[in-house]
Amino acid sequence: MDNPDYSAIIEIGSIELSEDDYEQLAALADRKKIYNLKVEEELDATDGSSYHISLYDENDEVLVYKGGYMPKNKEFWELYKDIHEIFDLYDIDQIIDDHRQTLE
Repeated sequence: MDNPDYSAIIEIGSIELSEDDYEQLAALADRKKIYNLKVEEELDATDGSSYHISLYDENDEVLVYKGGYMPKNKEFWELYKDIHEIFDLYDIDQIIDDHRQTLE
């Protein structure tokens, strides 16, 4: 498993998922499936973004981490999209915007 430095990750907020959304997310978040994803990064590109899928346990320890700079894997993108569809129902952007204001 990749072992990136998570010391820069801080909790900036939380949301409470509905029971249906929680069950749907739990079904998507199969640790073995995510761990076995073969994700290549697009290292020749000069302008792009990093995308990651991370699972944590109840003690905030990293269980699995996949992704990178412009990842190239159809299964990764399908899973990433499915997870984001769940979170799009919640105001994640507002949590991020509120946190950014505290940094100003």
